[in-house]
Amino acid sequence: MAHELGLKVIAEGVETQAQCDLLAAAGCDYGQGYHFARPMAGDVWLQWLRDLDGRPPLLPRPPDPPASRPPG
Repeated sequence: MAHELGLKVIAEGVETQAQCDLLAAAGCDYGQGYHFARPMAGDVWLQWLRDLDGRPPLLPRPPDPPASRPPG
């Protein structure tokens, strides 16, 4: 429903890769939780963010289905 309204879906409390895979397969856009990182102080978070080097810790999106063509 969220995607139909043009919204992104964020899963909270993702703790395992299996949960991450299931959510990605279900079309979830983003995830947060212990699977990605534990709570941390602000200065530690800034360094963690820098260490990502542009790689966001997001759920992988499954490929879009092929576009269907109208009959005719």
